[in-house]
Order: sequence, then structure tokens, then C-alpha cells
Amino acid sequence: MHTQELDQLVSGWRLQDLGARLAAVARRVKKLVTGRLALARLDEMEDWQLHDLGISRRDLDRAHEISILEDPTTLLSEQARKRRMEIPRRRA
Repeated sequence: MHTQELDQLVSGWRLQDLGARLAAVARRVKKLVTGRLALARLDEMEDWQLHDLGISRRDLDRAHEISILEDPTTLLSEQARKRRMEIPRRRA
């Protein structure tokens, strides 16, 4: 393989790597924006509706306080899961 061909091949790898990184960043940004939009929709719900989902108004307040680089729905999902684990199960 000639040096020029090798340079083009390596250069192509770098462009592929850059493309993959840009795609990953775009996916991450989309997830963060989607999470913030979901948080805004949850803000509009009544307290009883939030309770049905296993979260509280206070949970929403905490979700608003996390970094803009974190997905608030992850925090809310974890909180809802913890609450489900606390509910005593009925025996059949």
C-alpha cells in the first residue's frame, strides 16, 4: 500500500470516528431535551396524577435542580421505582 493510500485510509478513520462522536453527542442532546420537555409536561399535572406515577411535586422540584447535562427523567424514574419497592404486596 502506498503512503498516500494509507494516509487517506487513516484520514477516513478519523472522519468516521468524528462522525460517530458527533452522532453520539446528537443522541445525548436529543435525550436531554426530551427529558426536559417531559419534566415540563409533568409540571402541568395535578398532584394526584403524579402520585399515580409514583412521584411527588417535591421530586419534580429536585429534578429541576439537577444539572442541565443530566436527564431529569432518570432521577424521577429512580424515585418512582424506590416508592414501588416500599409498597407492601398483598398476598393472594
